[in-house]
Amino acid sequence: DGVTLSNNNGTYTGYISNKSNGTYKITAIDSRGLKSSNSVTQTFYEYAKPFITATLKRESETSAKGTLSVNGSYSTILSNTLSMTIQRNDESSTTVSPSLSNGSISYSKSYTDLNYVHSFTIKVKVTDGFGESVEATAVLGVGQYALWMGKYNVNVGGKLNVGSDLTVGGNAVINGSISTLKEISATSFRYKGAVSSTMHYVAYGYDDSVYMNSGMAGHRFADVRIYDPAYASKHFDSDKKYPSIQINKQGVYLIVCRVHGENIQQNATYGIGYTVNKLDNSGEWGENQYNMYATFYACAASSVFLKMLNANDVLRWQVIADPTRKVEHFELHLFYVTDQ
Repeated sequence: DGVTLSNNNGTYTGYISNKSNGTYKITAIDSRGLKSSNSVTQTFYEYAKPFITATLKRESETSAKGTLSVNGSYSTILSNTLSMTIQRNDESSTTVSPSLSNGSISYSKSYTDLNYVHSFTIKVKVTDGFGESVEATAVLGVGQYALWMGKYNVNVGGKLNVGSDLTVGGNAVINGSISTLKEISATSFRYKGAVSSTMHYVAYGYDDSVYMNSGMAGHRFADVRIYDPAYASKHFDSDKKYPSIQINKQGVYLIVCRVHGENIQQNATYGIGYTVNKLDNSGEWGENQYNMYATFYACAASSVFLKMLNANDVLRWQVIADPTRKVEHFELHLFYVTDQ
């Protein structure tokens, strides 16, 4: 096999790999064709870098007593040696002596100061006689305490039952839900991000350049803006062209409709409202879904509806007029009121 050599001031070095035990003949030839040979008998050894795992556990959730356990393996060729150091996050590094047996590594150490209100880490490092090192870190989190009291705070590890009043002088951070058999009262009670108390703005849709006539019809919006995606979202038909408003949370909603139409030089009637689940764009004479008006020339009005809507209901807007006139602008505002 040819071997690539490196030159260091006249000293040439080459390496071979994946060879088995045996006698090897080495021949060197210079640029003039001069050569020299020598033979050597060499034994090759199978070697693996050391490997370890480390764990740190308390005797119980609230105990200060615990044990560090380290296990692993290393290569024993050529009387290989091994050293180990451990370093706790609040202590300096210490050299320790692990148990070594037929390529296995084991070590354990007991502690009596693993306070369960604190977390700990212990870094373990082993280095063999060939200079190869490996590290592992044991992590111990805060224990699940029953009750911990400090100068400025109290931590409860489980359920807290209060038999009388509970006064909180600062902020209360609650990661779960709040349930009560009675009312919740506050000077200022709002949904997160709400613009007003008790109810909030959910969605807005608008349209223009539509003609309304005596045939009742529903319409999709030119565009829809969603202000709270937990309560409403955009709905598209299969053509993906224009959106409707889809309800995501069941409850009572306040629906405000506004229309402005072009002037006509005669008396007229018109009506505005909304449809529910009329995906064929037909109109709907539903209860509390339509308001009628009579005018002389101008066409501008607002209607307010209070409606119980279900999750996945789809809202569109509808108009009717006699005689025909153009809708110059229509808008629908949706507010969530309550789930009662």
